[in-house]
Amino acid sequence: MKLLMQSAALFALLLVQPVAAQSQRSSDTAELGVIEDLMSQHRFFEAKTEALKAIQAHPSNVEAYNLLGIIEGEQQNYADAIAVFQNALKIAPNSTKTLNNLGNVYVAEQKPDLAEFEFRAVLRLEPANRDANYNLGMLLLAKGSPAQAILHFARVRPQNDETRFNLVRAYFENKQPAEALRVAGELSAESKSTLQVHFSLGLLLASEKQYAPAVLEFEKADALAPDT
Repeated sequence: MKLLMQSAALFALLLVQPVAAQSQRSSDTAELGVIEDLMSQHRFFEAKTEALKAIQAHPSNVEAYNLLGIIEGEQQNYADAIAVFQNALKIAPNSTKTLNNLGNVYVAEQKPDLAEFEFRAVLRLEPANRDANYNLGMLLLAKGSPAQAILHFARVRPQNDETRFNLVRAYFENKQPAEALRVAGELSAESKSTLQVHFSLGLLLASEKQYAPAVLEFEKADALAPDT
């Protein structure tokens, strides 16, 4: 009987604990939602106050640290942002979100080597990570390594207009005009109602002396905004 009662007590404890954890997660989510809403309204002072409260209440909440670091970065308090993200990594060393955020701060500080180190750390943990592949591709393109940039842009899923546009740039810089024109054509066709895409493609193609397709892109842009 005693063993049965102990087993029943253990079973009851197992039932109760997940409910308590779920309740805690719901509370944390609500707190983070408030912070994100304030950030979206550019009310960074209030957002920072709420983030600090969340961290004080839940010192192991990595997401609260991430939000605080982003807030510091938005206010160009880069040293503080780095310190916050490094504290988050002490709690969760393999947090790809935190590593990406830290890399972004180094980009803002114009420290590409440090940023590249962080983005590569993400990709060692998660080779298909969208943000790290895109960010690393941009860094490699900027440092004159278009062939490597192409590899990372091609791994970005889902692809968006910005990724494809920079893939076109990378192909041109890597002396692969046929591939550049192919991707440019796909981007143009799939974003046929987006004026900015056609105008930007027109400028890029003209800069690469691809005048005929450049004219077509300018015409598409003009058709979307004939009065501009």
